Amino acid sequence: MIGLTIVEAEDIFKSFKEEFEARERQFKGPGGRPKKIDTRGIFVMLLMYYRHDISMAALGALFHLDDNKVKRWSDDAQRMLKEVLKKERLPLNRSGSQEEVKEVLQQHGKIY
Repeated sequence: MIGLTIVEAEDIFKSFKEEFEARERQFKGPGGRPKKIDTRGIFVMLLMYYRHDISMAALGALFHLDDNKVKRWSDDAQRMLKEVLKKERLPLNRSGSQEEVKEVLQQHGKIY
């Protein structure tokens, strides 16, 4: 989707899922509603956002979610993905902006 092979995307997803679950355990309070989208869906949503620069409202429509919820999950997922990229030794040299993360993923996936 963003130029990564399936194996590369799965490797990054595995680390992303571990980071996501660790943060979820850390902040999980009692009760709450179950999520309408799983970790893989959030990861795919984030890759779509990077690849197509799609709006939160459009992502919400694609995944049947409220755009505010998409924005919140996207922001959290981007922070986690930046941590994963650092751990995977795919350095972010600047601010870790959307453009920089996209560039690192593209270089890792050998996009032309």
